[in-house]
Amino acid sequence: MKKFIIVVLVVFLVLGLLACAAPGEKIMEKMFEEAAEDENVDVDMDGDGGSISIQGEDGDVEFQGSGDGMPWPSDLPDFVAEPQGVTVTSKMKVDTGGWVMFEDCDQNEKEAYVSYMKGLGWEQTIEMEQSDGYQLMVTDQATGRMLQFAWYDDGTGQLTYGEEE
Repeated sequence: MKKFIIVVLVVFLVLGLLACAAPGEKIMEKMFEEAAEDENVDVDMDGDGGSISIQGEDGDVEFQGSGDGMPWPSDLPDFVAEPQGVTVTSKMKVDTGGWVMFEDCDQNEKEAYVSYMKGLGWEQTIEMEQSDGYQLMVTDQATGRMLQFAWYDDGTGQLTYGEEE
């Protein structure tokens, strides 16, 4: 539960931290470490690079974001394919999964990614048209893998992935 609280704090505060200078980063690092109530938690922030990493007994959390876009993450599992033409705006990684948020995803790429996911042959656990977008989640019970694609009419979206340890 502590890990979840820290992740939520990280996501909501990271944009404000991007503007912080080094002294502000150290203050925020200490605040997160104290909030965790765990002597074995280490928080590192890089305001210039837009990143936060948290290491603790329960696992590690890494977050990175950029309003200017950033490269597609190279450390994703092989089943998380890159949607073509998107601009990555943020990513988060935990021990068994994470997410990548993006923009500039047009209707054609959305359809291509949905086709890719359905072609994996995994069980479709969620497929939903929404008033402003679409969601698809597929799972592979044999390997414990999960992939979710959320796409919105404004071209933004998110890929969420996970796999058992």
